[in-house]
Amino acid sequence: MTVYYLLIISILTSAFFLQGGEPRNKKFIIVACLLIFSVYGLRSAYLLGVDTSSSYLHMYQRMPTTDWQSVNPFARGEYNTLFYFTAKVFAELHLDYQIFVSSIAAFVIITLGHVLYRYSVNPLQSILYYFGLMFFTFHFSALKQSIAMAVLLWAFDGIVDRKLLKYLLLVALAALFHFPSAVFLPAYWISKIKSGRMYVVFLLVALVLVARFREQILRLMVSFYETDIGVTGARFIGNKVIVMLAIVGAGFLLRLPTKEDGLYTTLLQFMGVAILFQTFAYYNNTFERLADYYFQFGILLIPMIFERGADRSTIIPPRAIATVNDVGSLAFCGFAIWRFLTTVARDPTLTPFKFFFQS
Repeated sequence: MTVYYLLIISILTSAFFLQGGEPRNKKFIIVACLLIFSVYGLRSAYLLGVDTSSSYLHMYQRMPTTDWQSVNPFARGEYNTLFYFTAKVFAELHLDYQIFVSSIAAFVIITLGHVLYRYSVNPLQSILYYFGLMFFTFHFSALKQSIAMAVLLWAFDGIVDRKLLKYLLLVALAALFHFPSAVFLPAYWISKIKSGRMYVVFLLVALVLVARFREQILRLMVSFYETDIGVTGARFIGNKVIVMLAIVGAGFLLRLPTKEDGLYTTLLQFMGVAILFQTFAYYNNTFERLADYYFQFGILLIPMIFERGADRSTIIPPRAIATVNDVGSLAFCGFAIWRFLTTVARDPTLTPFKFFFQS
């Protein structure tokens, strides 16, 4: 547990000394990302998710005897082949599995730094939500999805810049690493939906369609995870949905989506889609993975909800909004730190922590 406490303390300390009066400080983002990588990228790759024959480690160890045709990224009927092709390249170069995992971590963290610098109104808060929404530890073992999620963060540039071709190419690239990431394909057009009644109609129609075809969708999705179809025992409104609903509730309470507030409105729309998928985790937890492709943008959305000095429409009295923003941001950040530390403390796969150079 010590390393996780030190990571949080180091990032908070770095923010105190480096940010000053400039929340979007490039030096702080670089230092914070290096600190995150020091734990994420330098952890021992041999301690987590290596205990079954289908694990990433065993997959990597089989790569020297795997023929190139079977990892052809454009082979018909094959999924996620670009991930296996990449693993094959690393294995053929006689690089250790640790280097393979650390390289993935480096790509994910470089992407995080890019997104924070370009879009986050408060990178410190975004980083704390990166921990508190459990993306940091999720990436420890979900290698295919980690790469795909990072690629989709680059695809988000295509949405913001309205570059459709760039967006489509990057979504296709993500799908070659992890096919379920294709669920992000409608995001470009979702971002064009006006806030208000049309968005509510969209969610209701989507909910009906998913409910109507849930069995077919389940059979398609679980085939990419090699898992069984069936009710998982998760509650329809589980803890993660409650967190999502709290975020959306705070958003509509403190910063109503408007046509002029384009980036914020798009992020709020993504959160709605994430809720849609997450509620169907009741049928199979595969849907939680699908939700994360949209939910990851929550690290950008939440700081915008509490952004000081933002030109916003709100149902909170103007004279009280500054106080509500300050108290709300402190409460959400505090909850994120608490949720992160308590979760890793209970997870035997994350504690005790070991760096790759420790015996």
